[in-house]
Amino acid sequence: MRPPWYEVPEGGPRRARRRAFTLVELSVVLGVSLLAAAVVLPAFLGFLRGQQLRQAARRTLALAGEARGLAVARDTAVRLRYDPDAHALRLGAAATELGAGEEGVQALAPVAERETPAARLLEFPNEVEVAIESSGFRGDGSLLFYPDGQAEPATVRLEREGFPPIVLLLNPRTGRMRLRREGEE
Repeated sequence: MRPPWYEVPEGGPRRARRRAFTLVELSVVLGVSLLAAAVVLPAFLGFLRGQQLRQAARRTLALAGEARGLAVARDTAVRLRYDPDAHALRLGAAATELGAGEEGVQALAPVAERETPAARLLEFPNEVEVAIESSGFRGDGSLLFYPDGQAEPATVRLEREGFPPIVLLLNPRTGRMRLRREGEE
């Protein structure tokens, strides 16, 4: 004997009804998705633009550290010069003079380190504006690192429209570059 809840109603079992999305349901889901994308997309694009500026600052800090290390390791002056045509910083090492036993022969820096058009470049995005202010005696708008680890005092300012500028300071005594904090002189 079967339990009462197992009984088949008169007229037989009901057919399973096929279920699909209606055009109205699809339109509502599509509308909500488009509305969410319209709200999120501008914020995401702003985030990406800000990341581009921060990435340029991080790469500038890294290249300045590399230039300082190269100056100490090669016992020569190394310059980071802004090239407006390439919108990039160009790393270049000067030729060094060898010891007296070598009769003062000029030793050239490796090709990737010479101040030539083929020298190492740190390209900036076109939207990022770069300004280098040297407060040293030359004041030519480049960063100069010396073999003793020191550098000429300088400030690098990176700007992009709609974002606060990023200012990098080069410490003349240590030759290290750091990010300037808000309200700091």
